[in-house]
Amino acid sequence: MTRFKTCLLGLALVFLTNPLTVHATEVCENPQFEKDLEPWTLIKGDGMDVKYVTIDDLPGTKGGVHANVTKPQPKASYRCGLQQITSMFIPKDAAMKLTFQAKGDPGKQVRFNIQTNGHPWDTTLATPYVKLTNEWKSYTFEGKAKRDYAPGDLRVYALFGLDAGELTITDIHLEVEGAGLAPAGQAINPNATFAHKNSNWWYNSKKMDMKLLKDGSEDYIQFTTKDIDPKKRWEASLSERIYTALPKDSKVKLVAVMRSPTQGAKIDLFLQGKGGHKERLINAAGIKLTDTWETYEFNATMDKDYEPRECTITSLLGYMDQIIEIKSITLSFSE
Repeated sequence: MTRFKTCLLGLALVFLTNPLTVHATEVCENPQFEKDLEPWTLIKGDGMDVKYVTIDDLPGTKGGVHANVTKPQPKASYRCGLQQITSMFIPKDAAMKLTFQAKGDPGKQVRFNIQTNGHPWDTTLATPYVKLTNEWKSYTFEGKAKRDYAPGDLRVYALFGLDAGELTITDIHLEVEGAGLAPAGQAINPNATFAHKNSNWWYNSKKMDMKLLKDGSEDYIQFTTKDIDPKKRWEASLSERIYTALPKDSKVKLVAVMRSPTQGAKIDLFLQGKGGHKERLINAAGIKLTDTWETYEFNATMDKDYEPRECTITSLLGYMDQIIEIKSITLSFSE
């Protein structure tokens, strides 16, 4: 009883001395799988089946994910699971709380990693393996964010492949204090400086080679295009999905630091909606590069609300056979 009273007193003092307490925000989307999986994705393979299912024995929940593992991979349990890439900015040291409900064959194990979506695969919250029972149970784990995470930097990853057996999981929530839209000037695209190689960026390498190099202590990425048809500039390109929402009337700026040793080198840089080339929010075509590092900045105001994952940064390099070097491509909200 004394311990309980002390806890209540401590909470009361915290509230009185911190009246503007930062509230936790739900980071996971579609945590109860109401109609489908989106934006969750399944990871499965031979002998490791994972699928969406409806649930009728857990009040308040309609859907979830079922796994049936017949060929476990104890050293590669990540090859069977479920993941969601988060769409909010998460500040350093923010308190995090992960909760989920699951049941399965008695003793069947599951674990979660809240980790970077790509190199260096840094984990900020890792649960131990949880042994399930054949009845629904709720599980809770807490931790803190190791650093600032841009939207798209983190993924919620459930691992099912350690041992054989069946399980069903749902009601997956990640609550984070202070999560939301990134502050002005903060990158809203992950790996903007290419510090983690090509993580989060997609490359059309059909007519382009890529190297990660250094200029002193700074990383940069070098592209060498070859056998180019200028009418098909997209055959040498790179792009990155923007995971955050871009609200109507919000102002964004796209800043790139680039150079080229090739005389007459040019590059396109676009921010576009899901309509692709028909919905360009920033349309910077034919940027002329020099042989010294220069900063190129482009601005836009959103004419409507853009949902998470609707927009992409796209760059076309296929003007000619050329060398393009990029130190950073950063999208952020303006002041």
